[in-house]
Amino acid sequence: MKIGAPSHILASDPLMQTADSEFIGAKDAASFLGIPLRSFYLYMKRGLLPSYKLGRHRLFRRQELLNALQRTRENSLDEILR
Repeated sequence: MKIGAPSHILASDPLMQTADSEFIGAKDAASFLGIPLRSFYLYMKRGLLPSYKLGRHRLFRRQELLNALQRTRENSLDEILR
């Protein structure tokens, strides 16, 4: 199973290189979040992590992953305080 997008796909578009819109592959995204790749794919399938499909590849934006984590923390805190 091939993981992440080839580097030539990520490097070829200047829009993908800005800090806010930088796209990363699944392996890098899981590492960025500090979670196992298997868990990362499960969260993605459940719709907890935003992604973009480019051909056979799934791409992720760092800022959107951080935003998803923040929403999850807020929802967890709401559940605890109920």
